Amino acid sequence: MDLTYSERENAFRAEARAWLEANVPRAPLASFDTAEGARAHRAWEKRLDAGGWAMVPWPKEYGGRGANLLEWLVFEEEYYRARAPKRINQNGIFLLGPTIMEHGTKAQKARFLPKIASSEEVWRRAGASPTRAPTWRRSPPPRCATATTT
Repeated sequence: MDLTYSERENAFRAEARAWLEANVPRAPLASFDTAEGARAHRAWEKRLDAGGWAMVPWPKEYGGRGANLLEWLVFEEEYYRARAPKRINQNGIFLLGPTIMEHGTKAQKARFLPKIASSEEVWRRAGASPTRAPTWRRSPPPRCATATTT
């Protein structure tokens, strides 16, 4: 069994590493629990999108790069190697977006996916804080997500 990366994957790694080295903010961003931090993290998300790195595994028609699983893993390795900022749009990227891709109507896909990919809309559980464990309320039922638009 050969566990080495292919030439294609190594080229993808070199491209991702070069882009991240040129674009990752040098100073850590403020916490996205604050207004200043949320603005900075959204600006970072928009920079990722403009560079074609925001939604690496998503299909191109939904704002992604269309990367295969190994390319996505390579990108994630490089992302963490570069100490890039945490993603403010985690729920949109890894939960809502893939759910809409799998189960959404064409209208829902057209409405939501490009805006999630570009971080024009950021999805999170109402009242959620990335620094505290979520608290779920029974009544009234928690809203599953809120959108923040620019």
